[in-house]
Amino acid sequence: MSEQFSLYPGWHAQDETGRKKDVLRADGVISAVHLDGSEEKIIFEYIEKSFFKGALISSVTLLLIVGYFAYSFWKKQKEKNLGINKHDGQI
Repeated sequence: MSEQFSLYPGWHAQDETGRKKDVLRADGVISAVHLDGSEEKIIFEYIEKSFFKGALISSVTLLLIVGYFAYSFWKKQKEKNLGINKHDGQI
């Protein structure tokens, strides 16, 4: 079996039972998977590590931004409850 997928490191293949298959180069141009005849379906997945690194960085950044705004809101509420006025510094 062969498909026209690029041979980037992120490509993985498995059969319907979850057994991993090696993605090989065929004719120097296309990707191929060796089949032994018992497979009914082959699943190609592209899982790139850089995607997960980017998702992690984005998630941490989002948490930091939400934390900053939550802290700012909490601080303003605390100052409001204590009666602190920023403009004149009097209580």
